Amino acid sequence: MTLKDVIVSGVEIPAGEVVSLCPPIGNRDPSVFTDPDRWDLDRRPGEHVAFGLGPHLCLGAFLAREELAVALEVLLRRLPNLRLSRPAVITGAMLRGPRSLWVQWDT
Repeated sequence: MTLKDVIVSGVEIPAGEVVSLCPPIGNRDPSVFTDPDRWDLDRRPGEHVAFGLGPHLCLGAFLAREELAVALEVLLRRLPNLRLSRPAVITGAMLRGPRSLWVQWDT
């Protein structure tokens, strides 16, 4: 809730207004990300806000990234020809991502 009148990016928000933030929107800023709407597993963390920033950085961010890196490495080593068989459909506002991933691989 705003404590006083404030202007954010040219929008006036009066005192007493409830403000709801949607951090994932910050991860789609075209001035920061090339092709922000494309799902890209090779995209480097860069300026995304998935784990917060500064003093609000998630304490588990580095562990989560390492766990994902190990999991993907093992998965791709065991299924070397793993690939999408259908395009991933990204949905959601607060939790953006695919609801399902259709994959196939050669044995």
